[in-house]
Amino acid sequence: MTIETHKNAPLRVYVDASIKGDAGTVGAVFTTHMGRVIGEYSSRIDATMSSTYAEFEAIVRALSLLEHVNGVEHVKVFGDNISVVGIFDPSTRYRAKQSKMVSYEDRVRTQVEEFSYCTFDHIPRDLNPAHDVADSAYRRTVGHTMWLDAQDDRAQRYVEEVRA
Repeated sequence: MTIETHKNAPLRVYVDASIKGDAGTVGAVFTTHMGRVIGEYSSRIDATMSSTYAEFEAIVRALSLLEHVNGVEHVKVFGDNISVVGIFDPSTRYRAKQSKMVSYEDRVRTQVEEFSYCTFDHIPRDLNPAHDVADSAYRRTVGHTMWLDAQDDRAQRYVEEVRA
């Protein structure tokens, strides 16, 4: 799939993760700069990892999906865990300390190099659409990825909007 973006209109990626008892999930919602959903992803993950590691895993998986989408150069990642997204915001003092967390940080920084522009911002949990997507993975036994292709009206309208 190809998504045409404009340098002033980065693709927005909302990520979230959840650990509940013996199940863990990650979710991501991909939207246009106008807020139109053009894709979503959810999957179960290892429930023994901490919620912080799970948040890192959500970012890694979302950026990995974008590596397979042509035309995405500008990305804004939003998450509700400030201790994770804050690591990638130079204006904060958050830093990875544990070796596994440093490993995740390094992996994300490598993935970010694939894009011309990528920022990370904290948002409140109740404004994070990925929260519901991550929660929906508890009801599934397999992962879920949905991309709205160029034949879909919403994706087509997005392409037309950014050209204007």
